[in-house]
Amino acid sequence: MSRFILSFLALSLMACFFATADPTPFNDTCQQWSFNGLQLTALCDMKIGSVANSINLDDCYGNYQGTLKPASMGMFTQTCNNLKVDNYLDTSQPKPQPILSADCSQGAGQPTTHNEVSLADVVQNDNGVLQCMGNQGCYTCWADCIQCKDTGGLIPPPYQEGCDCGSTSSSG
Repeated sequence: MSRFILSFLALSLMACFFATADPTPFNDTCQQWSFNGLQLTALCDMKIGSVANSINLDDCYGNYQGTLKPASMGMFTQTCNNLKVDNYLDTSQPKPQPILSADCSQGAGQPTTHNEVSLADVVQNDNGVLQCMGNQGCYTCWADCIQCKDTGGLIPPPYQEGCDCGSTSSSG
């Protein structure tokens, strides 16, 4: 076989490994998620192996007069407090459902409103990258891990500055 054909075959195989699968709700293909009040961090499956990834939930939700709604670059944390992510066990679902809860301002002089939304409806895993509303998370370190990525020998895109490892663990 010629060197050209061998090179072409090698590149084709690499392209297959890194081809993007259809995004799935993150809780279907991510484990050990954590939330630190702003960043959602999870160990997410890739085509080969898994990788720790974080996304800023301000990129995913906005506060609309006290109601938490999906919104690109919504910046909900500026007007919401008591942020928490819990697992809701629903017997009709194969995996726990991650629920984001927050108390959000309705406006000046108005009381806050308690909100609960399913992160799985908005946050997706796209071959190891958390994403929502057209925004992508970034690879990050994993708190208390010895090896921060397990990609089956393949190296994902470089880690990016500014991502947080998370601090409060929840089983996923």
